[in-house]
Amino acid sequence: MKKVTLIFWMVCLTGILQAQEFNYHIRLTHFFDNREFDNQYALPQTLFGIRLSPELEWKKQDIQGADHSIHVGIHYLQPIGGTIKLGQIDPIVFYEYKKGGVQSTFWSCSLF
Repeated sequence: MKKVTLIFWMVCLTGILQAQEFNYHIRLTHFFDNREFDNQYALPQTLFGIRLSPELEWKKQDIQGADHSIHVGIHYLQPIGGTIKLGQIDPIVFYEYKKGGVQSTFWSCSLF
């Protein structure tokens, strides 16, 4: 009986698991913004840093052809010339829906 149950679940899950995809994205960006000028509305400062954003994606397509994906990762921001303690970590968590020309992000968060 245990073998029959195991084989049944393996057959049922085979079709479900084939339609899933696991992807990863790694983004690296840098910025340099020199704001050292006389302005009463902004602080005179130079912003210079690097942002690293590794992200994992789980993607599944439904019967109607729509793509559903869940993204999880972090944004790590490191100011150039600063210590590691000045680095900032923000989580990435969101659900994305795509069908045809429609793309929507339904939920995202930043805990820090």
